[in-house]
Amino acid sequence: MIGSLKGEVLHKDLTTLILDVRGIGFQVVVGESLTSVVTVGQDLLLHTHLLVKQDGLDLYGFESLLVRDLFRKLMQVSGVGGKNALSLVDHLGASEIVFSIQGGDAKVLAQAPGIGMRVASRIINDLDGKLDDLQIGDGLPEANDVKIKQNAIQALTSLGYDGRTAGAAVNGSWIEGMDLEELVRRSLQRLNI
Repeated sequence: MIGSLKGEVLHKDLTTLILDVRGIGFQVVVGESLTSVVTVGQDLLLHTHLLVKQDGLDLYGFESLLVRDLFRKLMQVSGVGGKNALSLVDHLGASEIVFSIQGGDAKVLAQAPGIGMRVASRIINDLDGKLDDLQIGDGLPEANDVKIKQNAIQALTSLGYDGRTAGAAVNGSWIEGMDLEELVRRSLQRLNI
């Protein structure tokens, strides 16, 4: 398996890059958000996932290990292939996906192209409680807010609330700049109403 590639961008189009790694050009499927900021001639490190299909091989590339790992988790869900998983991580971002799953918010997931309400609901059902090993927030600009939300959800689950209920309460109570104590207090108020 190919875990990562580091090289010069030789060519780009809407969803693929050709990366020259010591004279070998690798065609890598990436999100539109990456191709919009990458330039030909730029050196780039991509963390990769090789998808073996009946009709060929697809090599997917991501700027962070976190996004690649979330992509892999999404691909474990029945009905979510490489294109749908890439659409989710590209259009919503890692933290939005995780909080939507924890909060049981299928409408947010269904905003990604190619994801309907049925698939979004399946993603929530299949991955609820299975994303705890992902360190959401590491390397992301909203890292502190994400950590506060994660800690608030953990606090509520330790009090006996299930993850989905806790996530929904935290997301519904969140106001930018809140500290952990205030978020837990407001979330508990929301749960007890």
